[in-house]
Amino acid sequence: MNWRVQHIQKQHQGAIYACAMHHEKLYSVAGDRYLVNWQVPSLEQSNLLAHLSDSPFCLAFAAQEILVGTANGRIFVLDEQNKAEKQILQHHTGSVFAIAYNTAEKHAYSVCNDGIFCIWYKRDKWTKLRTFAWQGERLRSMAMSVNQDLIALGFYNGNIKIFETKFYNEIQHIQNTENTMISALCFSKTHQNVLLSADKQGKISVWHWQDEIFSAMRLHHFTAHQSSIYSLAYSPDNQYFLSASRDKTIKIWQAKSLDFITKLEKAHTHSINTALWLDDKTIISAGDDRKIILWAKTV
Repeated sequence: MNWRVQHIQKQHQGAIYACAMHHEKLYSVAGDRYLVNWQVPSLEQSNLLAHLSDSPFCLAFAAQEILVGTANGRIFVLDEQNKAEKQILQHHTGSVFAIAYNTAEKHAYSVCNDGIFCIWYKRDKWTKLRTFAWQGERLRSMAMSVNQDLIALGFYNGNIKIFETKFYNEIQHIQNTENTMISALCFSKTHQNVLLSADKQGKISVWHWQDEIFSAMRLHHFTAHQSSIYSLAYSPDNQYFLSASRDKTIKIWQAKSLDFITKLEKAHTHSINTALWLDDKTIISAGDDRKIILWAKTV
């Protein structure tokens, strides 16, 4: 499996922290405080959507709105079509590192290094439905299951909590003896009740739990990168998953066996903060070097 760089975009003037696909366009937020969307696969700029007053770290899409979490704890609600700021959600006091939207429950989720997991719902405006706070602990990452029935939270101390999304009961508490920050999470698309976690030391763990039993077992634990892993993502055909790291590389793994397949390197010059699959033959990555790179699989 060989990959090559097909396009590079470097119009952001700051580190790129998050990218996401929506309506066949790529959206990105960066340290220059701009929210931009791009044509794919050409990566030509389509629209400059917003210049925010805070540095953005994450984004998610909720119907016709874009939710952007920032370094100062605020969440901006932007109208996608009119490019207008509709609302600012203020509850967090630290950096909002992850946002997700549950289309089934119509709830939005945010996690912050203030140790708060917040659940939001919307009638006329977005408002808090429920919050979970852990005194003295900090949250760093979040993932939602494919069926949107589970949400996983990763902490700086290495612990992981899993909630069901109907009543938001905690169903698993994974105490990680490694005691290192959980920098990325991803629910398995090939096995039921399996969660992948990645940490600041560049290691990947695979966890399995049984329903109705409050105990998870670590099936695998291995060093994947030389530094923090910031993205884990499955390919659309569920045959592979990728890991993207501060060590400036992306690695591709066989989903079922966890066998290493190949490494994408020598294009990014700094940390890769986000990576995603466009399709089985195309990957997008972005990071501190202000580059958005489109990788294409070659025969």
